[in-house]
Amino acid sequence: MPDRHAPTIETDVLVLGAGPAALATALALHRSGVAVALIGQTTATSAWEGASPRLVQALQQWGCHQALDTLSPAAPRQVAWAGQARLANAEHLLDRAVLHAAWWQDLTEQGVAMHAGRVIEVVPPGAANADAPHPWHVHWHDGQGELRQARAHIVVDGRGASASATPLWQGPVTLTLSRAVQAPAGGAPRCFAVSLPDGWAWGHVDARGHGLMQCFADPGTVPERDDWPAWHERQRQQVWAQAGLTLPHASGDGPVLARAWRGRWCAPLSHPRGFRVGEACLAADPLSGHGMFDAFAMALACAPAVRTVLHRPADAELARRFYEDRVAAMARARREAAHGFYATAAASHPGAYWARRVEATAPATAAPSPPPAMGWQPQPVVEHGWILPRRVLVTPQHPGGIRLLDGIDLADLRDRLGPWPGDAGPSPAQAAQLASLARTHAQPVPVWLRAWRLTGQADAT
Repeated sequence: MPDRHAPTIETDVLVLGAGPAALATALALHRSGVAVALIGQTTATSAWEGASPRLVQALQQWGCHQALDTLSPAAPRQVAWAGQARLANAEHLLDRAVLHAAWWQDLTEQGVAMHAGRVIEVVPPGAANADAPHPWHVHWHDGQGELRQARAHIVVDGRGASASATPLWQGPVTLTLSRAVQAPAGGAPRCFAVSLPDGWAWGHVDARGHGLMQCFADPGTVPERDDWPAWHERQRQQVWAQAGLTLPHASGDGPVLARAWRGRWCAPLSHPRGFRVGEACLAADPLSGHGMFDAFAMALACAPAVRTVLHRPADAELARRFYEDRVAAMARARREAAHGFYATAAASHPGAYWARRVEATAPATAAPSPPPAMGWQPQPVVEHGWILPRRVLVTPQHPGGIRLLDGIDLADLRDRLGPWPGDAGPSPAQAAQLASLARTHAQPVPVWLRAWRLTGQADAT
């Protein structure tokens, strides 16, 4: 245990970890005015991946210019999947180690309290100190190896698998073997994703001919370490032989690096005042995509929930439900996306790799819930950085509810117009109100008409 005289950090919210979700959440909290500190250490291990243009937009919006500078220009992605070759969306290449280090500097410059160190122990609030201002205690080693303490009212854990949590779902273990590839210089940058009989591959080649290829396979199908280079080269030859791809001649170069991982979903709350973000609660399968952008999406959901729990205890349960629902919806979407890719590949590759993952990502077999009746229901929403209950329009086609159309609050519009009209159209009084709105606020009229069509019924009172 730390010495009681060791330097102590005291803050409202303490974020643990230095991955994309932890960094994004700390920045979102700081930008919303919450007193937040982060403890973590960026990795020095190179790990390449592709990111969608949405990540670029998010980094620009949040003023993370040093992180932006580490991304390559967008490169077209060639896909050869289940025998079909096509061009897909472009990707920005990034090395996570370089990105995280630059992102850390962005947060430092924006005034976030950043502390480089390794977390040793996280002690949640107990009965004796539950009402204390800072009931969470965290013990950690700083960059000089000194043992330190931190205390907080709320902890957000973004340490990935280091944040021990029992999975609600997890997929099979996948082994990723990565190796540099070298091609002639001068070609156009490109990325590729290819399905193979016993796994799949992703990689890139830049204009200088430098590239990387990652092979994804079942651990039991990969040979011993000494044979990894030969195995990786055989996989590369299969990739390069795919019809429809226009990849330059290349060969493997350097050592083969291995990493084991598995998709999983854990509870997003560890405690009424303990949140999990990123891979601490949702490790998405790479085939589902969006991994880096999901960090921003989770931060945008977590930050207002944490802020509400911190400053508006009366709405704390609503905020927790909001965050749980958002993470659950994200987990379902990513699992369904991965299932679609696996099922498509399994149709052409009838091997154990694909069959196992099709089964693991299959939707739950429980009977589907009946669609909700149409009407107005209170739901937790984000408004001005808080989680608040607001009425939304729920329909069988939109069970999660619709609050805004083109920025117009439908519940507010309904209050002004009265009940939704029947098939015969608006009543004379509503027609007059619409005419008045058209003269003073042109936007609500098409929004109202679209909402009318969305309901598909006469009224939604």
